[in-house]
Amino acid sequence: MTFGKKIGGGRRAGSRATILLAASVMGKGIGHRVAVMDLSATGAKLRDADAPQAGTELWIRIANVERLSTVQWARGGFMGVLFDKPLIPRELYELHRQNSISIATKLKPEERLAVDDWNIGLAR
Repeated sequence: MTFGKKIGGGRRAGSRATILLAASVMGKGIGHRVAVMDLSATGAKLRDADAPQAGTELWIRIANVERLSTVQWARGGFMGVLFDKPLIPRELYELHRQNSISIATKLKPEERLAVDDWNIGLAR
């Protein structure tokens, strides 16, 4: 039995697309930058060396999209979060558009994250 994958009877509610965007997470005693590794309307996988434990509530900001979320799992420098309110199609489209632009520029992942930081005002 496979867990965590939509195909094969897992628990994932929505299909996810691989992306790489910078995000910020905030919560009780938590406030730092993370990388969004994949995204769906209902949640995301984040790269975070200091991932909080499952059940932790976080406020996440990806570009101009903000959501309350709950950590579903955390291990190996990654975590999966479930959004309190699903992203609407326009928000998903905009996040994927931003990811496509950064891919088209052929920047390295670290450079893409630095550009995202600049765009949301963290690197100014």
